[in-house]
Amino acid sequence: MSEQVGVATPTPEVLAAFARPERRIDGADKVTGRTRYAGDRAMPGMLWAAYRVSDVPHGRILRVDATAARAMPGVHAVLTGADTDGARYGRVLLDRPVLCADRVLFVGDRIAAVAAETPEQAEAAAAAIDVEIEELPDRKSTRLNSSHSQQSRMPS
Repeated sequence: MSEQVGVATPTPEVLAAFARPERRIDGADKVTGRTRYAGDRAMPGMLWAAYRVSDVPHGRILRVDATAARAMPGVHAVLTGADTDGARYGRVLLDRPVLCADRVLFVGDRIAAVAAETPEQAEAAAAAIDVEIEELPDRKSTRLNSSHSQQSRMPS
């Protein structure tokens, strides 16, 4: 049997330290709802955001009209994909548009953003943004259908 270099047998004291459950200092407050997060806080003069999002899984944006939203009380700003000049973000790759300008890729893709004095005003203004989208075939189902059709043409 060969001797392993650099491997020590743990002492009973070390084993005892790992046998005790580790308790998170903030655990009880988090699981009981007492912890306050940044999203739970409100400050004087703070604006609230809401988004107009896609309701189709894949589509070409034909028109975005935010005129009604911009005129609503309490609304300070409305941005659409046309206002973001193609800006993109992502954790590693900058592969996500800040706001979609020409097409959407999933239900919930952000098309416009609203900043208003209350959450209710922001939501109402986001809902007032008129968006026309030409629905395109679902990208996932297209791939599945094309692979299925290729398989059905293969000789037996």
